[in-house]
Amino acid sequence: MVAVQPFRGLRYNQTKADALENLLAPPYDVVSPAEREVLVGRSPYNIIQVELPVGGDDRYQRAAELLAGWRRDGILAQEHAPAVYLLEERFSVDGGDYRRLGVLAAVTVEPWSSGAVLPHEHTMPGPKVDRLRLLKATQTNISPIFLMYDDPGGRIRTTLQTVTAQEPVTTVRLEPGEIPHAAQESRLWPVTDQQILETLLPAFAAAQAYIADGHHRYETALTYREEQRAAHRDAPDGPWDAALMFLVAVDDPGLVVLPFHRIVNNVSADRVAGLPEALARRFDLRPVPAGTPLDEALQRLRQAGAGAMLIAGLGTGPVLARLRVDPAEALPADRARSWRSLDVSVLHGLVLGPLLGLGEEEIRSERYVQFTRDAAEAVASVRSGQAQLAFLLNATRPEQVCAVARDHERMPQKSTFYYPKPLTGFVLYPHDR
Repeated sequence: MVAVQPFRGLRYNQTKADALENLLAPPYDVVSPAEREVLVGRSPYNIIQVELPVGGDDRYQRAAELLAGWRRDGILAQEHAPAVYLLEERFSVDGGDYRRLGVLAAVTVEPWSSGAVLPHEHTMPGPKVDRLRLLKATQTNISPIFLMYDDPGGRIRTTLQTVTAQEPVTTVRLEPGEIPHAAQESRLWPVTDQQILETLLPAFAAAQAYIADGHHRYETALTYREEQRAAHRDAPDGPWDAALMFLVAVDDPGLVVLPFHRIVNNVSADRVAGLPEALARRFDLRPVPAGTPLDEALQRLRQAGAGAMLIAGLGTGPVLARLRVDPAEALPADRARSWRSLDVSVLHGLVLGPLLGLGEEEIRSERYVQFTRDAAEAVASVRSGQAQLAFLLNATRPEQVCAVARDHERMPQKSTFYYPKPLTGFVLYPHDR
């Protein structure tokens, strides 16, 4: 179901550009203004200047001119032969060491109704307008959409491992935190061998795919495809029919999803005061002993399993709350069981909504709820009095995301954070005919 195509990628020419470590950047939506400035300071050719242009309405055209100049000057060079690109990433997070195998390729974009690629979250208009303007100006996919795919027989992974036995064309090593949300080591192989491609492409064609990260970019690619088809009615197809994507197997041991926690403020003091009693009707509440390190409290949360959350703001220390029944049985049956089984659905559907009066509109407004990946930050905000409550969650597992997508449901906002982000700049997909 996944139409993967080799393409002649644009890659940095290491004889003219800086070291690749100084040229890469995270995707646009996780880079703060301060982080952007740091990246720009690493090299005048850092890809963030094209991926996340700043300034007025002319910023997209300036990004396109910068990209064209880099191509003209040989800073970026186009591959001689079509390829897919194997990217291996090694990283550490939460005390574990991981290795993730993914493939960068041009993948045909299809409407959600086709079922070729399944989404799991809603999109907002603003980011899609921004990404469409950049795509139309540059006619290039700068950062990849992140896909997961089913590989039940391990055929794709086995084929990819034969490639990793060879020397990569490039290896990038970073110090922890040197580039936000990035792997510490990345190795890249362009794959042009026809025998390998003849194994990989049919295997992908038989796989079900799911969006991990990049819903806005996928819908932007669909819009762009329709615009280009209308403008080129004499051409049955074109490079705009596909977009740059990064594909990782659902069961890859390096496919790591981190949780998003919730920080709550500006809620009625009466609702907050009555929350312990209201929670006790459905949840077992266990105070975490005073002085317990946060890491240990989070370990208790992981051990508590489904329907559990760690709550700061109910007393002198965090409280572990665990739903007494199967989460899927506690939420209304008008949603799929896969959606009802999510811890984030329990939080939104049984706590934030009915007990604190925060519907999805209030949550989206960010007046009452802020999101953070940093559990210590969430707890500290309550201890300092800057927030009323903090809700710490376990991570949503990749197979849960896929189950929700197969059921054509959409998860609550900020339910997942895939780590690390596939870096932008290893390879770009130009829409040159």
